[in-house]
Amino acid sequence: MYIHPDYQAGQLHSNIAVIRIVSSFPSYIYNQTALRCSEDEVNFERLTVAGWGYIRDQTGQLSTRLRQTELPYAGNTCKRYYQSIGQYIDETMFCAGDLDHGGTGICVGDLGGAAVKRVGSLNVITGVASHFNECGGPKLISLFTRVSSLNYWIRNNTGISFNCYY
Repeated sequence: MYIHPDYQAGQLHSNIAVIRIVSSFPSYIYNQTALRCSEDEVNFERLTVAGWGYIRDQTGQLSTRLRQTELPYAGNTCKRYYQSIGQYIDETMFCAGDLDHGGTGICVGDLGGAAVKRVGSLNVITGVASHFNECGGPKLISLFTRVSSLNYWIRNNTGISFNCYY
């Protein structure tokens, strides 16, 4: 396992780790997956996230089946809100979810999962579930590590030459 060298426990910056696998991915997975390489904001895109995390905050029960939901990219409004409570959202992160109403998001057990944008038959990995303050709550919505800001590091440490999507 490789932990990003800029990551510090308890901080949000560069919150990512990868594993290097011994065998190769089946071609049907590799050919349908790409890393988001564009640094452009993904405003108004809907991202699919999946995991076995808590179904509701504070229940203490993980889901028994893989669940998924769609979250809208939240843009700079989220950054300003997190900064107002003392958490800095930098270029290695982005927010997704309904900032005003909440309702769905990542939770305990979902961290490390991908935020994916479907483009035709291609699954574009845009982010990695990184942090939440309240599962699916308003204002404190889901934070993701931005793959485009770290794709060079991901490629070098996995040994996989993922397709790039711009």
